[in-house]
Amino acid sequence: MIKFVGILLLFGGIFWAGYYVGQQPPADVKRTLRTMSEGVVERTLGLENGQLNLKREFLEAKSRFLDSKSEILDGKYGEAAEELGEALKHLKNAVGIQGKKTSQVVIDGLMSKLNDIKQSLASGQDVAQDKIDEAQEELDALISQE
Repeated sequence: MIKFVGILLLFGGIFWAGYYVGQQPPADVKRTLRTMSEGVVERTLGLENGQLNLKREFLEAKSRFLDSKSEILDGKYGEAAEELGEALKHLKNAVGIQGKKTSQVVIDGLMSKLNDIKQSLASGQDVAQDKIDEAQEELDALISQE
């Protein structure tokens, strides 16, 4: 009995939707369907593009970080500080893309560590390899997490 009532309601709904759409001019129906489909496509592409941009910013930050690590090994602390500054810019862009999520706390902590390393290098001081390795591990964790 419940199955019969369900089927009856389904057919009634289909009939009502067909009747309603049939009363509308074809141009209005096309415009409504086009608007709905464009909205779905934009939201879908927006999510994918956002994730791709976020991943790109993290990878660019890691590239700059590795460049700065190479400059540190060469003893060029000023250039290493500049590269870390660029890595920080990319992490800030990632925070802007990502919005407020749980990993923002991790990104903020990483940014403060990188800023400390940058200030030490800019003043000509040597930085412990442990601090650099720890920052690299956190950056790798962010990349693998996204």
